[in-house]
Amino acid sequence: MRKREAAFTTLLMATGLTFGTISALFDLQNKIIDQRQYTILVTVVILSAFVPTLIAQKFFQPTLKTMRAWGRLYRRKETFRSALEAVRN
Repeated sequence: MRKREAAFTTLLMATGLTFGTISALFDLQNKIIDQRQYTILVTVVILSAFVPTLIAQKFFQPTLKTMRAWGRLYRRKETFRSALEAVRN
């Protein structure tokens, strides 16, 4: 994977959305934070997922040519995997 596509994947996965919302909910339920703080935390968590996604889409999205090449590679691997499975059985 080239640097551009690696940056795209990294930005899409750098969210922490699930952990952030679960930990904020835990804090709220255990009265560590109040409703106002919870609202602020969840808003920040959602924005921290949204902003990297926008950046990835705008500046690092793979080209159509690259996506087609990945598709061809995936199909070749699947064909090989199926043939190998047929030989084993």
